Amino acid sequence: MLDVIHKTRLRPAEKLDTARELCAHFADGLAKGNSPDEMIKSFGSPAKSARLIRRACIRNRSFIWHAWRRTWQATAVISTIVFVLWTVLAVRFLSATPTITFDIIQEADDQSRSIPKQERAWPLYRKALIILNKNQEIPNSPIKSHRISEGLHKGPESIYWTEAKAYLAKHADVINLFVEASKRPNLGFINRDPENREWLESDGHGKDYILNPPDRVGVEILLPQTQNLASVGSLLTPASHLAVEEGDSKRCLQLLLAGLAVAEHYRQSGPHAICQIWANRLTGTIAQDAASLVIEQPDFFNDEQLATLFQKISATQIKAPNFRQNERILKDYVQKIYTNDGTGNGRFAADGFPILQRMNQMINSDLKYLLLEVFPEFSEYRNAKSSDRPANTTTQLLAAPVAAMFADRKELQNKLLSLNELLWKQRSTVTTSKVITDSEYLTEYRRLLDSPSLRLKYLPALLIMPYEQSATYWFQSPKHQVQRDAALVIIAAERYRRQHGRFPKTAEELVPKFCP
Repeated sequence: MLDVIHKTRLRPAEKLDTARELCAHFADGLAKGNSPDEMIKSFGSPAKSARLIRRACIRNRSFIWHAWRRTWQATAVISTIVFVLWTVLAVRFLSATPTITFDIIQEADDQSRSIPKQERAWPLYRKALIILNKNQEIPNSPIKSHRISEGLHKGPESIYWTEAKAYLAKHADVINLFVEASKRPNLGFINRDPENREWLESDGHGKDYILNPPDRVGVEILLPQTQNLASVGSLLTPASHLAVEEGDSKRCLQLLLAGLAVAEHYRQSGPHAICQIWANRLTGTIAQDAASLVIEQPDFFNDEQLATLFQKISATQIKAPNFRQNERILKDYVQKIYTNDGTGNGRFAADGFPILQRMNQMINSDLKYLLLEVFPEFSEYRNAKSSDRPANTTTQLLAAPVAAMFADRKELQNKLLSLNELLWKQRSTVTTSKVITDSEYLTEYRRLLDSPSLRLKYLPALLIMPYEQSATYWFQSPKHQVQRDAALVIIAAERYRRQHGRFPKTAEELVPKFCP
């Protein structure tokens, strides 16, 4: 009997009641003449008896106890299901690895390496830039004297022009290297070139710095070469002013043509639209400078020089930024945060979260902490210095169910390309620098942003696409086109004047002999 009571696993009071009932039952059986062996045999096995007794006792317990018991059972079941699902998601998430099928930097570098060395301008630019960088004397960098910088920028109109001229004379050999580089047809810049090490170090980077390593996504590409090419132009322009002052038309023409070539090299410096925009700006500015010189000093250039200047400006095109180039950058972003199942689809990978965090740090608007609103665990990565650190294992485990709610690869890429097309439709039609408050792009972006479910689903797209309102950069191309075309008309009109003794009454008189 003691064995049966022990196996019931009941409460002490319930065991005591059960013992009393069993004793009374056995006493009644003995009183009726049954032997102890017969009583034990009729009672059954201890385990079975204990199980039946326990079941009866539990059935008689209070409603509150039964409600409490069912609640804990349900909690245990739900917790088990959640744990299993979370474990499956975590394993699936942590085991996902992006499939990298192309490297846009390597593609650009391979293209540059295919250019014959004698046709590459960058080695000559680099040689001259190292000289200036080591002395911190590039005009767009901290120059030793602010007065020299202002003199170079404003030219003969500056009260510091004398000091600027001394600076130009001191670096005449560097300027000549720039001119020689401009004569080569291709920039030929190679990002991951060991020969860039000295230049990068002199430009403020570490000795072992690698420019644009493979783990960076397209929007993170750094373009120090473009900044340095802008510095080349900032020396060629005042040098041309000095040549005018000295009456050296040959040297002035050489420097103007070098500036146009630098603008074209700038266009080749990277896959970003900003490279095209600034190339247009450089071209328009140089054309405008040439036109001003022809107006102010009409006899400075001879006929042959004027014809050459016209031909070179005419050959330098103002090109609208091509949004198709941005598609390649967006696809590079997708391939580094998603797996690829071979059909173009896939799921978000753990390696993608550090990239999302870096994108979040790049946002310069009220959306800066969009990722943190959706996933507060990333609050530890708020400061820029920590944004390059990979998320720890705990954070990645917590991120697994969040990542499962992101759109799959194909859907996200389609949404990115659709937004990109709307964005460039907006940019290509803008004609003012006023704030843009309404467009198809902004309407779609806000629709995704305002919906909690869509905001989470398309979070990787919202982080990389701009919540853009300003049109500062995008309305400039028509202006630069006008600067170029006006310069061509002015130069053609001056050539006409030299032959006819007067300016044409209409632009049509310049066609086709002086202007096509």
